[in-house]
Amino acid sequence: MTFHKGVYCCIGLVFVLVSGGIYIGMTPSNSFVYEETQEEVKESDISEMIKEDISVEQSTDEAQIEVRNIVVYLCGSVVNEGVYIVREGTRVYEVLEQAGGFTEEAQRGYINLAQTLDDGESIYFPSEREIEEMDVIWNQEEASKPTTVNINKASEATLTELSGIGAAKAKAIIKYREKNQGFKQIEDIMNVPGIKENTFEVISEQISVE
Repeated sequence: MTFHKGVYCCIGLVFVLVSGGIYIGMTPSNSFVYEETQEEVKESDISEMIKEDISVEQSTDEAQIEVRNIVVYLCGSVVNEGVYIVREGTRVYEVLEQAGGFTEEAQRGYINLAQTLDDGESIYFPSEREIEEMDVIWNQEEASKPTTVNINKASEATLTELSGIGAAKAKAIIKYREKNQGFKQIEDIMNVPGIKENTFEVISEQISVE
């Protein structure tokens, strides 16, 4: 009877030791795997978050640098007149190159080639002959202008073209000449309220009474 009890005790002790060993051996392994899995998940989540942030930044940057096209018209002394679609911020010289450049008759240097173009803008490149004709017309117009302003006949608008004479003084000049049957000499303009000697000195060579 004592023998059987000893055998049962040994068997029970062995079972307890074996069970405990198995439990102890399995627990660290499971814990390590669990912790490692948790670390892998965290690293994966972080990686995905970084990718999403980069994607958003790239999309924002692409939206910010989106280039808009504009339409311009080149005409005159260029090889190929016409409408051109170019990027916003394009300069005149760049679209001129697309148009084949100047013709032989073009007046070079008349148009600022460095200026940027606006949508819908029309750029006309004149010829040398056109510039010469414009100069002749301008000189004729200048020559036909009176050298002095007749203060007895000039309109209010013409009087305001005199140095230092605004609308108020021009009205005062007209009022004075109507009241006094005109100016007898240019010095009489100093009798107009608001016009003193210093103003007269400035306009004396610009006015007349005949």
